[in-house]
Amino acid sequence: MENLYNQYRGNRPFIFGDKDQMNNMDFIKAIKTDAPIVFDSLQQYKKEIWNEALTFLRH
Repeated sequence: MENLYNQYRGNRPFIFGDKDQMNNMDFIKAIKTDAPIVFDSLQQYKKEIWNEALTFLRH
């Protein structure tokens, strides 16, 4: 367990489980977050900021 926590703090991938869990595929499930999709508005905002920066640097 100590080695597992060290890998977690070091941002290294790891798998935690046992053989019984891996034989039962119902154990693996996705987590639904219901997070809103904001990529399109973020992309537009990035373009606006970039255009303002380029306009500032041009003058």
